[in-house]
Amino acid sequence: AAAGVSCFAMALLAALLIICPAAASPESCEDVSAVQLSRRLPEFPGLGPGGNPIPAMTTSNVVFDQETLACTDPRWQLTADGLWTFRQIADAYLVFGANKFYKPGGIPDPLTQCVGALVIAAGECQETTQTLGLGCNGILTKDSGVFQLDFLRTGQCGEVVNPQIKKDGGIMNLCISGFGAGYLTAAPWVDEAKSLIATLEDTVFQTCNHAPAYVNNYSCPDPLAVPGVLYSNYIGAFCHKWFASRWSTCDVTQTTPRCCGLFNGGVNAGRDKYPFPEYYYAKAQKHLDAGANFTKTCIEALAGTT
Repeated sequence: AAAGVSCFAMALLAALLIICPAAASPESCEDVSAVQLSRRLPEFPGLGPGGNPIPAMTTSNVVFDQETLACTDPRWQLTADGLWTFRQIADAYLVFGANKFYKPGGIPDPLTQCVGALVIAAGECQETTQTLGLGCNGILTKDSGVFQLDFLRTGQCGEVVNPQIKKDGGIMNLCISGFGAGYLTAAPWVDEAKSLIATLEDTVFQTCNHAPAYVNNYSCPDPLAVPGVLYSNYIGAFCHKWFASRWSTCDVTQTTPRCCGLFNGGVNAGRDKYPFPEYYYAKAQKHLDAGANFTKTCIEALAGTT
């Protein structure tokens, strides 16, 4: 690589070579380019193919259990400096998210699930110069948690979650965040054929279930997306644009800005430097450059929580 240019940055530039034929629809582009895409898109360390885990739950309404809400185990608490380490974040996602909501097997593989969660957390939670490479500042991240799950504070779900946030000093704890991430990425099916999913505490939310593989499958590209380039809609199990809810699916043909937005890094015109997924990769890379190792962290977390 040229001086001052990282291998990862070079890989981002190389991604621009992956062009969808001008006459092809996003769906056909997915068909003809999937293998090529998996080889040629920039690869973030530890990430394999993303997508929907198989939901493990079968209920029509998911509810928080008391252990998840209270989150009293010392392993989930902030340090004296307000830090949640990447190992804590990985463990909470696996224990309260993946292990509760995902059936074993399928795509993404467990390492990709975990690394994907850390990449998303790196893009969503607040860091300082002191926490860079170590984790997330929970005090600054406040009441939306490490994955910025604002939706959990709304509707009847908010009636359950908000009292606990108040007890925790205005911070959404790691256990609630992990549980919310599990629901968003593999909500139980009520009618899979119609892409209808379970509510959460009797509240209707939008989820990644059945979301298309590429951002290109939607008619509202990110502001800095390069025309003709295929952009994955997934980082691990986390999607950029949603599809399924309890009552309806998102209209992928709409052209309004930020349409179907779920994990929205990359959609903010004039603020975000890269489209999804590069927005999150760039944020995560800052942590890797400061000494973090998401792959190692997740291998250790998987060994300790399964």
